[in-house]
Amino acid sequence: MKKELISSYFTIALICSIFMWLFGEDSYRGYAYNLGKAIVWPISIFKSYPEIDGDSPLKFASSYQKVAASGNVEGYTDFNVAVGLLSYYFYVESDPSIKLKDYNELMYQGRGADQFFKTLLGKEEILTKVADYLDGMSFGDIVSERDDIEDDLMELLNDRE
Repeated sequence: MKKELISSYFTIALICSIFMWLFGEDSYRGYAYNLGKAIVWPISIFKSYPEIDGDSPLKFASSYQKVAASGNVEGYTDFNVAVGLLSYYFYVESDPSIKLKDYNELMYQGRGADQFFKTLLGKEEILTKVADYLDGMSFGDIVSERDDIEDDLMELLNDRE
């Protein structure tokens, strides 16, 4: 009985590690990390992650801070890049005069681009669209969306060329 109980626990841990690695909050990390988390799967499975609340600008700001703080240093850069690219996507969508050349010039600015993205989030129209898009997402969800957001932005800019 004891042997079956232990083997079933580790079987569940192995299955959980695969799901955590492919679909979990830390899917951007390696399999070994997710295997380590899966060994204590009852804690990992029932852990709650804060999510973005896009109902109002005040709730969005509060939940955004909680979600950003819930992440780790490794994913924090991708988190900020994803939010910055999303705000730029909505900016480009509202201004048909922006071309791929403008985006490339902005990206070459480096830290200046970060300040530009923060300025975009200060615009109520863009902030509302970003809040609606991110509503219900957690840190890992936003990090996982980064590449899709960038692909959508590139597709929009390439269509204008």
